[in-house]
Amino acid sequence: MRRPIDPMVPRGMEIGDTEMNVMRKMEPNLDNNELTEELLRRIDAMVPNIRSRSREAEQIRRIPDETIAEVEKAELLQLMVPKKHGGHGLGLDALCRIARRLAHGDASTAWAVSFLIEHNWMLCRMDLGLQEELLAERPYIRAAASLLPFGKAVKVDGGYRLSGKWGYGSGACNSDWTLVTSFVDEEGQPTPYTFLLPHADITLHDDWHFTGMAATGSISVSAEDLFVPDQRAIRTDIFQSPSLHPGAVHEESIYRFPLLLPLYLMVASIMLGSAEAVIELGRTRMEESKLFGLLRLDREQSRVRWSSARQNVRCADLLWQDVLSRTAAKCDAELDWSLEEEGQLSLDLVTIGHLCKDAVRSIMDGVGSSAFNLANPLPRYMRDVDVMVSWPGMDWDIVTERGTRWVLGMGRSATDPFPPAKKEDLRV
Repeated sequence: MRRPIDPMVPRGMEIGDTEMNVMRKMEPNLDNNELTEELLRRIDAMVPNIRSRSREAEQIRRIPDETIAEVEKAELLQLMVPKKHGGHGLGLDALCRIARRLAHGDASTAWAVSFLIEHNWMLCRMDLGLQEELLAERPYIRAAASLLPFGKAVKVDGGYRLSGKWGYGSGACNSDWTLVTSFVDEEGQPTPYTFLLPHADITLHDDWHFTGMAATGSISVSAEDLFVPDQRAIRTDIFQSPSLHPGAVHEESIYRFPLLLPLYLMVASIMLGSAEAVIELGRTRMEESKLFGLLRLDREQSRVRWSSARQNVRCADLLWQDVLSRTAAKCDAELDWSLEEEGQLSLDLVTIGHLCKDAVRSIMDGVGSSAFNLANPLPRYMRDVDVMVSWPGMDWDIVTERGTRWVLGMGRSATDPFPPAKKEDLRV
């Protein structure tokens, strides 16, 4: 039987919860309802299987078919799909809690599955007719996304001719579609558009050979002079906007959130869940590993090391709870974000990620050499976390420079991400 992530925390609570936080979690709202709790229970039942397949997943460099089948049976992929399409209609809190819980089984699996969930939310920001078409048979699709703008698209009658190559398509090996972003010349200006491409019409490149996050199947895809109908294209600044995309008409408040906020919070949640799993595994290791006749649990320095790492994770959890509640409340109220607020949010999230990384590293420094066997999940978590903190939203050098600049009121630079569209920016 799997021991709870932290034996000092009562069932139903996470590390760092207080009574007030738990009472807030129990208040009825769209996300914290019986369905969310049921989905979390289904994930808990899946965690042992996910962990048992993590070595295989790393070797085949994608999520095993058996895990995808369990994910679909558990009805996770339709988490954020509007109820009108047969989805659960849940939002940010549910996404982050589920991503965090999936990471208790395996970080790469949590990453790929969470992105598959989130990309259905992205689909439902696109053309309403496209949503009806693709969600008619079942309330989700399996889609990857590579949203950094590369390649070139030319406007033609009824659509676009698209050519280019896009990397880091997390989940692409388990998908039928991929979202990509490319430039379209509009009145002499390169304007980014996002396109939804069927895998039957593009080339998948077997080029994902990484030391960490190996199982995410984040391969490259390419297209050559591919016709993409207007229905499967959207201007990227509108796509990212809280309220100007077609899906803003859905009743669920998550469809009036900015595009990137759930993505960044989701990644922080995966890192937190991964660190919690390492704390659990590190405690088990102390109880089992003996060096020179003495269990690590009986060594004072080993206990202090474990406790210090656990404190890092507790601090990360408290910050995670604060960020999640603040972000959900602000977005639910459909309030605009100032650049200073976005900067603080990015600093909070990168801090969560690096607190978790430091905790994982500290545990790994004290588990002994035999723990580095490839069959052991501990070094796999370390490899995955090392790669996750290099993701653009967790890159310490980039995020802290940009976030600090924004908090200080120094404004955007030319290298910052594209801002979402505002109503006054729309061209008629």
